[in-house]
Amino acid sequence: MVLASGKPGYMNHFAHVRELSKTRYAFWLLVLRIGLGLALFFKGIQFMRNDALLSEVIAVSPGVQKFAWLQVFIPWVHLFGGLMILIGLFTRWVSLVQIPLVVGAIFFIKQDSRVYFGNLELPLAILVFLLLLVFVVLGDGNLSWKRLIQSERSIT
Repeated sequence: MVLASGKPGYMNHFAHVRELSKTRYAFWLLVLRIGLGLALFFKGIQFMRNDALLSEVIAVSPGVQKFAWLQVFIPWVHLFGGLMILIGLFTRWVSLVQIPLVVGAIFFIKQDSRVYFGNLELPLAILVFLLLLVFVVLGDGNLSWKRLIQSERSIT
């Protein structure tokens, strides 16, 4: 669908969603961003505390066995990414980096019966994936550290 302006219709949908995020829904996006950041941060801590389970899941997963460095990489990416999303700095980029890890988790959760949250692990991973997609589209939001830094620069 192409509109009279010459832009595809889906581009106007993204612009509309961004405008809504700047106005009425800024507080709810802040709450969702903080929740997502905390969830990723604490998942990184959880992986560090129980690194034996993560290394075992990587070792028995077909095709991933060659990438033993993921055992160190995944917890640190979750820690750093969760912190950056929590404060609202480089949210789009950090969300893009998190997406492949969460997609991998969605596929490997089904294969491993020893999960951290019982039957809720897969729905939580899917929810985190969807929220990451939302923040790739919307970015940091108005209530973020990035906006605070930009407003400080404009004052001086």
